[in-house]
Amino acid sequence: MNITIEIPDEMNAGLAGIKNINAFVLNTLKTALAAQTRQPVDLFKPTDSAFVVEVSVLDGIWTAECGPLGLVTEAESYDDLLERVWLIAPELAELNNVGVDAEHLRLRFSHEQSTYPVKV
Repeated sequence: MNITIEIPDEMNAGLAGIKNINAFVLNTLKTALAAQTRQPVDLFKPTDSAFVVEVSVLDGIWTAECGPLGLVTEAESYDDLLERVWLIAPELAELNNVGVDAEHLRLRFSHEQSTYPVKV
């Protein structure tokens, strides 16, 4: 679906000074949709699905990756890794326009382990 928004020239000049143009555009869409539907519109509804963060450990370094968020980070412990992910994930969600705001961001951490033969 393509949506075209026509911005009057007098507003266009003011857009240059807006620091967070994405927030401005979302607010504009929200206002326009609410006016047309005569109902409040929440563009950031809580999602039923969580972003999957793949966790791995190699040589004592814990790594977390989540493609949709553009997240890749590492830490020296699992607890430090979780703290780091929660620190940067909300900002990455906003920067990468994944459609979820920081208040509704849900993450699911996935760490797989398998057995392997041990030489005696």
